[in-house]
This record gives sequence, structure tokens and C-alpha cells, in this order.
Amino acid sequence: MARTRTIVLLILSVLLILSAQGEGKAEKNVPIVVIVTVDGTRWDAIKGLDSFARMEETGFRAKKMRSVFPSQTCPAHASIATGVRPAVNGILSNQFLEKDTGTRFSHEKEAKWLKAPPLWVIAEKAGIRTAVSEWPVSEGEWDGVKPSYYRAFDWDNTDRQAAEWTLALLKMKEAAPGLIMTWLRACDKAGHDHGPGSAQYKEAAARTGKLLIKLADGIREAGLEKKVVLLMSSDHGMKDIVGEIDIVPSVPKKGFYPYIAISGPTAMIYTKDVRQHAAVLKKLKKIRNGVSLYPPSKLPEECSLGNSDRVGDILLSAPPGYIFSPFKRGAHDRNYGYHGWPPSDDDMCGVFFAAGPGVPVRTIEEASILDIAPTALKLLGLDIPTRCEGKPLF
Repeated sequence: MARTRTIVLLILSVLLILSAQGEGKAEKNVPIVVIVTVDGTRWDAIKGLDSFARMEETGFRAKKMRSVFPSQTCPAHASIATGVRPAVNGILSNQFLEKDTGTRFSHEKEAKWLKAPPLWVIAEKAGIRTAVSEWPVSEGEWDGVKPSYYRAFDWDNTDRQAAEWTLALLKMKEAAPGLIMTWLRACDKAGHDHGPGSAQYKEAAARTGKLLIKLADGIREAGLEKKVVLLMSSDHGMKDIVGEIDIVPSVPKKGFYPYIAISGPTAMIYTKDVRQHAAVLKKLKKIRNGVSLYPPSKLPEECSLGNSDRVGDILLSAPPGYIFSPFKRGAHDRNYGYHGWPPSDDDMCGVFFAAGPGVPVRTIEEASILDIAPTALKLLGLDIPTRCEGKPLF
């Protein structure tokens, strides 16, 4: 009897150990999740394009994918990766200052800037290998964790190369990733260079659609169509630019402060002290052209950026169709299209498609890029953190 009791206790102990080892790990038989962002692809840019029509016929679509504020590449990609707004993930704009340390952020690559864990960190900690291609704010470790496979950003890299890298990872026989995150950017460049109403922008959208179909066909030809779920989304839309507003001459700049962080239609001014703040504000109030001035606490709800040391002391918003002239102009700063306005602006809406096992064939009117992270986590069989501000789309 004592021997039997001992054996039972040993079995229970082994089961408890195995259970503890499996805690937080992904469930078996979950799909490989591939998230592809198509930067700057506005929701209506795909009208009449067969490639996107085919994706709608065979999977899930949100007609308008709402971005976050500001609807810019770095904040939006951080929000897709974390499931929380810029006020929470810490990436407040493409350009900002961390005032407590005096450190500038300008399209930085390092994941350490994030204040919330991104998907690749959550997945890696759960035992799922991940792969990341050029994703904004993803380089290096976050809390000691980095992707198993990483493709660094390079201006010379092409969208085709990114898609080929993604497909090659999916075909790996051993140590294949369970989550892949890839950034495609042809539409964004065409939008900035020529405007969203241009033939070049439409051509870039068509080229992107064909590339996505080629990726989907490659998955099918590899016999992986029942193992891979594709989530394809814009980070933001694009708007035609009708003019620029130069605020720099209105800022009485002396040395490092006041610090001016401009990114399209949004700007943040950081001041050294109360006296300097009052002097800058007095000058800025003389600007007309529909420019709105806000202290951080008075921003509209959909534009709230929280109250961290990264938020400017004075925030400026340009009216639709206008951007602020850059502090230092380069040839690449002349834009015919831009983004950055609030998510309620339909021009800031993008596209969203999903396909693969378990994905319903359905079209909905709209969703948010904050819904992508919880959708991916659900597909991977992982718990959705309570901080996530979106919800699974299916």
C-alpha cells in the first residue's frame, strides 16, 4: 500500500512539473502567423485591382482599417506590434524627444524604445520562434529577448526581397518560425513622392497586390495553405498635400531648447522652463492658417499621447492637407502626399485582409490596427494581455 502511494505521488509530481514547464507556452497544432504591413496603402487605393479582389473572395476583409494618432509609420507599427496606442507603447511620433534623458527619437530602429512588449517578444517567451523583416522599432533586444531571425532595414532592400525572405522561412524544414512580421513600403514612397491620386501611387498599389498574391500562391504551392494564416494590413493611409506651414521662424530658439520635433502635420515643442514656455507660446499663437495649439492635457481624446517625458510641452496640429515645413529640409522632404492626422479622418484609413485556416470568408466595414496583435495572439494560442486595447477580429 505504501509503495502504491509512493508511485502515485511520483506520477503526480511528474505531471505537475510538466504542467509548469508548459505554462505560458503555445498550444500545439496552431498555425504559422504571417503579418505583412503594406505601408501607406489607403483604403480606396485598391479599387479595381484584381489581386485585392481575389483576396477578398477567399478570406476576411475590413474595408477601412483605422490607424492611431499620429498616423505615422513608427507609432503605427509599434501599435500593431503591441496592441496598444502610442500613449502606452511610447512611440509618440516619428520624431520626439525623451526630455528626462535629452535623447532624440528620429525613426529609430531599436526595440528598446518600446514601453510595451511586442508580439515577437511575447511569442519567443512562449517558446515560439519568430522572424522580423525591417519592422520599424524592432532591432536588438527587448527585455533580453530578440527575434530568432532578423532582417535589418536597408533603403536598398526591395519589397520583393522581403516577400522572398518570408516565403523562404516558411519553407524551412527545421527550426521554422511560428510568427513572421514583414514590412512592405512601396505605396508609402509613391504616396509621398507623387500623392495618393497619382498614377504612380495606383501602380505601387497594384504591384503590392501582385506581390501579396505571389506570396499566397507560394504558400499554396509549398503545401502550406492549411498551416499558414496571412494577416495583411496598412499602417495608415495617405492624403494629398496642398501646402506647407513654416512654424520654425515663430519659435525663439536658443541652443538645444526650445526643441522642435516636426513630423508632417504634427509638431511637438519642448521648452526648458516656464519662462521659455510662455515666450514660445506667445509667438506660436500668432500663427494662422488653421493651426491648432494644445497643451498635452487638452488634446482631443482620439489624439491623447499620455503624460510621459516624451510628450512635448506644446503640441501643434496642421489642418487637413497641410504639413509643417521640416526643421531642416532635404531633397526627400518635398512631399505630395502625407499622413499623421487623427484616425477618424477616412484618408488615414488603410486596408486589411486575412486568409488561411480558421479565417472566415467575410467582409466588415472597419476595424483598428490595434486589433491585429490580439488576433495574432489568439491564432497562436497565446493569452491576450489585459493591456491590449483591441480585440480579435475572428
